[in-house]
Amino acid sequence: MAKRDRQATNSNPKAPRSAQPLSAPPPTDAPPRWWARPGVVAGAIFLVLLGVYNVNGQFLYGNDAKPNVYLPASLLSGGGMTFTAREYPFMFYWAYLTPQGPVTHQFNAWDEPLDDQPVTYRQLFDAGLLKLIQPKYYLVPSVHKTPQGDPVCVNTFGPGAGMTALPVFALLHLAVGGDLRSHPVALWYGGKFVGSLLVAGSAAFVFLTARTFTKSAPAVLIALAYGLGTGVWSTSSQTLWQHGPNEFFLAMGAYFLTRAEASWKHAAACGLALAAAVACRPTSVVVALAVGAYLLVRLVTARRKALLPY
Repeated sequence: MAKRDRQATNSNPKAPRSAQPLSAPPPTDAPPRWWARPGVVAGAIFLVLLGVYNVNGQFLYGNDAKPNVYLPASLLSGGGMTFTAREYPFMFYWAYLTPQGPVTHQFNAWDEPLDDQPVTYRQLFDAGLLKLIQPKYYLVPSVHKTPQGDPVCVNTFGPGAGMTALPVFALLHLAVGGDLRSHPVALWYGGKFVGSLLVAGSAAFVFLTARTFTKSAPAVLIALAYGLGTGVWSTSSQTLWQHGPNEFFLAMGAYFLTRAEASWKHAAACGLALAAAVACRPTSVVVALAVGAYLLVRLVTARRKALLPY
């Protein structure tokens, strides 16, 4: 009787699933080892690129970087975010008045001698033989003037890059025990380190963003191709231009954008990152507006409410 019952059960193709013999659940993917987790891989990419960018032990001295480098140094020494000709003569063009007519001059410090003559630029200025012409291209006059009538200038490219460097420069300020502007080597090496730090960080965010769409190995290749195969190595990482901070905040914004619709915090972080990118390079407002337009469309078509926190 029991044998016939088993045969009847096995021969019934329509037997309910609950009547089938139990089997082991399908195997699940084991969690990745600690060294394969995305955060750890991103940190490794950051450290490798940071070392590569600084292995030459040199920095790139560039005019575009001057207001970015001197802004945090000025703030830490009790100054402001503006530049004047008397405080920063090397950021301005001057006219040396000679009997043959004015001659354009550039110099680094007031106590610097005029060519090979036994007279300094300060002495020429006090004698009325040195006149201010205009600021260099990386400065733009503000609406304010000094008590002497000289223009008070600001960074043409915005304050974002210099403000981003402020935490690192604060440590350097403590290390040198005084005004960083009096220690040009520390000042410019600090600018180089901040630039390389931000570019390496942008590559880490590139990996994390790519990891959203693909596996770790291709994402690593994408991040390394960006970090080692583009101008971020040869240019952005070599001094504190606007490039490095801007690339860092754009990459951060892209990463949080991929998560903006899942959490209002990520949407707000995306907005904050792109706002910082605009402060570093005003033309990045195009990216910020494009992301805002995308989130507006998503709000209308899919009722995704990431626009307001963004």
